[in-house]
Amino acid sequence: MELLHQHKGRVALVHLKDRAKDAARTTDERKVAPATFTEVGSGALDFRAILEAAAGAGAEHYFVEQDHTPGDPIASLRKSYAYLQSIA
Repeated sequence: MELLHQHKGRVALVHLKDRAKDAARTTDERKVAPATFTEVGSGALDFRAILEAAAGAGAEHYFVEQDHTPGDPIASLRKSYAYLQSIA
């Protein structure tokens, strides 16, 4: 969120992605297990705070991505969308 504050007025697009609560933090993509990725709102990230910071930074568009899903990708997208609608 700090990056959003630092770049206020320069952030038009925000990419939303969540990670499992028990997932290890790593930047090495080769070490990221498929189970790390979860639907937005189902994981470890505070999306209310993220969306508030993004709005304050001037974000206009939001994109949801989930690299791996446990089943039907459309079902996972619907779950993410329903969560985001519930906090809007």
